[in-house]
Amino acid sequence: VELETENTISIGPFLFLKSAFDNANSYLLEATKRSDFNYLIDPHTAIASHSVESLKEVLDGETPILSTAHPAKFPKSIEQAGLKLNHIPKQLSQALNKEERYVTLPALKDDIFKYIIDNN
Repeated sequence: VELETENTISIGPFLFLKSAFDNANSYLLEATKRSDFNYLIDPHTAIASHSVESLKEVLDGETPILSTAHPAKFPKSIEQAGLKLNHIPKQLSQALNKEERYVTLPALKDDIFKYIIDNN
């Protein structure tokens, strides 16, 4: 992905690549990331990080991982990984008691970009 102008993104040949791992791998990845960087990441980010590593032969250049979740959103995963949270932010504690909202989109770049543009 290259930024061409202020509002245009150039996408390489692969917008979507897939990689699959079981939960045990995500727990292991969480522990590894924490010990390497003294930073606890959430399970989704752990899988993304491992996927980027496993796909590095087909990826060109740097690959950003957009991590938007706090590990406290996944208390069971953290516990199963044998890890402990030192602090849960107050705003996150409040958010965890709210109803979850999400949008399902087709895996088509035009639909995804249109949704992002229309909702930001």
